[in-house]
Amino acid sequence: DRSGWGGCFAGFVSVEASIDPEYDIYDPQPVQTNPLWVNGPNEQFRKTYQYVKSRGYASMILMESDVQAQVGGWLDLLLSEVKSNKPFAVL
Repeated sequence: DRSGWGGCFAGFVSVEASIDPEYDIYDPQPVQTNPLWVNGPNEQFRKTYQYVKSRGYASMILMESDVQAQVGGWLDLLLSEVKSNKPFAVL
């Protein structure tokens, strides 16, 4: 089926970051005093990127679970932006 999400992506991959509990930190309260206050999400992103890179992909789109596209054709718009601004690391 090439409609809906199937029209945008050939498949989905779930990646387990397996972050050690002592490093899985997300506590915005001590933002001024603890440089690791957001270490958990940062480690999750880093490990996801390493997984994608190790599989030979040239790029990735990371949509967090609380994100919803607000515009129809968002992926085409994003890809157009990528092409017009390459090379880039993060858009």
